[in-house]
Amino acid sequence: MAKKAIITGFIASLLFVSLIAYSLPAFAQGPDLTPAKPEIISVSGITPKKDMIVHILVLVQPGADRNEAAVAALAQQGARPFTSDEFSTIALYWDQFGDNDPGNDKVIQNYNPKNDPTNGAGFTALTNTHTSWNNVTTSSFTFEYGEDTRRCPSLVKECRGDQTFDGNNDVAWLKLNSPTTLAVTWSGTLIDEADIALNTDFNWETDGTNDFDVETVFLHENGHALGLGHSIDFSAVMFPSYQEVNRVLQQDDIYGVSFLYPATNNPEPDPELDPEPTPGVSSVQQIVYVLAGGKNNDKHLLVTIHVVADESDLSGVDVSISLSSDSSRKGWSGSGTTEGDGTVTFQLKNARSLCYTTIVNSVSSDPSWDGAQPQDDGYCKP
Repeated sequence: MAKKAIITGFIASLLFVSLIAYSLPAFAQGPDLTPAKPEIISVSGITPKKDMIVHILVLVQPGADRNEAAVAALAQQGARPFTSDEFSTIALYWDQFGDNDPGNDKVIQNYNPKNDPTNGAGFTALTNTHTSWNNVTTSSFTFEYGEDTRRCPSLVKECRGDQTFDGNNDVAWLKLNSPTTLAVTWSGTLIDEADIALNTDFNWETDGTNDFDVETVFLHENGHALGLGHSIDFSAVMFPSYQEVNRVLQQDDIYGVSFLYPATNNPEPDPELDPEPTPGVSSVQQIVYVLAGGKNNDKHLLVTIHVVADESDLSGVDVSISLSSDSSRKGWSGSGTTEGDGTVTFQLKNARSLCYTTIVNSVSSDPSWDGAQPQDDGYCKP
């Protein structure tokens, strides 16, 4: 029998905070490594009474406990780890991209050059990340540069006064409270606003060679600012750990922003076309939906993915998918591994009576996946 992978449900902006990432505590994600040098992990937390969340890049020294470092970094920001019922608030969704008015499909971001340790190169690094996210042709999301500003980002705790939503999305350089915090991104759970600050206490570089690369960090933080969580793909910009300079969006990053903000001019796939297997590559066959469980055997939705190569089943292949409904802002993601018959079955527990469709995000196989989406007629649960 094919292995079942439980799909975790999130609001649409959370689709890519994946199930596998939660094998570690949700607030201290990252690879289970014992590095000989400091490790940088990504931490997320919440300040419930303020309706705000924060994403932090934290430096963890060799031998230090990551979870302790995560909790300490959150405490410095006046935040705490998420509880299991708060995962649906981890990221935001910019409502203007769903109001059917393409004229306002943009997020304006401003830059405060004060304290910039890069002699102005930080501004270029920031706007380069705008170009990277804007150039995803399958997404309608757009960053737009607003203006240079003297404002201290109003959501950032280190700014004077109370944390407030001032309607601006500002980026600045500040001396952050924790000496191990590289950067913070604050955003609202109810109000669309995102502010970013990088810590001036670190040795920042812009040549892409060593130390802490400004553009790599801005690219990751702007992923949070647009509403993405973390990816399970080690190569992705949104992977929850800084490994090395990474200024190029990877396929999982592209899937994420495209799913959250799909391009309005993308042609609909032809459901009559099922991709033919290509010699030397793997492919995904037609998606199969069935109901199971409960008194009437209709409680859970099972989604089966079948991977083949040269007409042979492929086992041991890691597959990640996203499941969505056209009648709900709710979305789900999941990861699993194919069994001997080449299939992996994902289970959406307590599935609501909605119409569902599936996108295959990644297939890690040998031979490599051809990247073609399988035929998906979708499924409407009565």
